[in-house]
Amino acid sequence: KYTESGEIDNQYKYFYNLKNQRIRMDMLTSMGVLIRWIEYRYNEKEHLIQDQSFAADSTPEKLFVYHYDSLDKVVEDYTYLSDGKLNMRFTYVYNEKDQVIENKRFSPEGDLLRSLQFSYNESGYPSQEVHLSADGEIQRTMQYIYQWDQLGNWVQKVIYENSLPIQ
Repeated sequence: KYTESGEIDNQYKYFYNLKNQRIRMDMLTSMGVLIRWIEYRYNEKEHLIQDQSFAADSTPEKLFVYHYDSLDKVVEDYTYLSDGKLNMRFTYVYNEKDQVIENKRFSPEGDLLRSLQFSYNESGYPSQEVHLSADGEIQRTMQYIYQWDQLGNWVQKVIYENSLPIQ
């Protein structure tokens, strides 16, 4: 990762097992000093079931736990804080093309905090993301427009927020 002036900001080192699954990621300063790391765990079906972050002194930070349905899609994930308390729960709904079309975020008490709805274009790329409050009010809408060159290479993605270009 680089700063705006082009200098190295943070470094990331990735470690993989023999099944080519990421098992650890180290985040280091530009000088190579460990800031934190994340360990990844998989189930017998080789699905990611947990990732746990640790501070440089080995203190556990956040833990993410993933639950899959019978079709091997993540349908829920839970975030726990360093003290082991539940921080949030997320749920996912998919369309017939296995694309996430809805994501809901819940408080530790089970209250809906917000939801996201996703749409995709004919090529399967995300085309719209609608952010909704807990009561269903639209908070913002993101639209994505893609451009390709003559050879069919994706060359640009223009992002609109509430109909105004932001990138």
